[in-house]
Amino acid sequence: MGLDDYMAEHPDVAKVAVVVDVDETVLNNAMYEAWLIEQGISHSGSTPQKRVDAAAAPALPGAIDFFRYVEQKGAEAFYATNRSEAKREGTLKNLQSQSFPFAGQMLKPPLKRSKTGRSSVLTRTA
Repeated sequence: MGLDDYMAEHPDVAKVAVVVDVDETVLNNAMYEAWLIEQGISHSGSTPQKRVDAAAAPALPGAIDFFRYVEQKGAEAFYATNRSEAKREGTLKNLQSQSFPFAGQMLKPPLKRSKTGRSSVLTRTA
């Protein structure tokens, strides 16, 4: 269901929130993933932290426009991520450098290995 449809069908809801995952939903990590393959290394050691601290992941096409639309409609947006607390500052810097609205509104749901599991927890607690 789209945002407009939801808001039209639920006019009694005081505030609508959109929750999205960060990696490969709003930020594109493909260049980093390609580099890992090229180097023959995995997501271990300090490599992921350095990538996040670099805050260089570009926005996926349409992501920023979508959040601007959410903002225009008077809704809220939250970014869900399983990134560790140590990666919060780099993630925030990356979102801000790409001019994402609501950049500071990050959620870390209880650890669930699958994105489906994380979204079900967020849906139940929202």
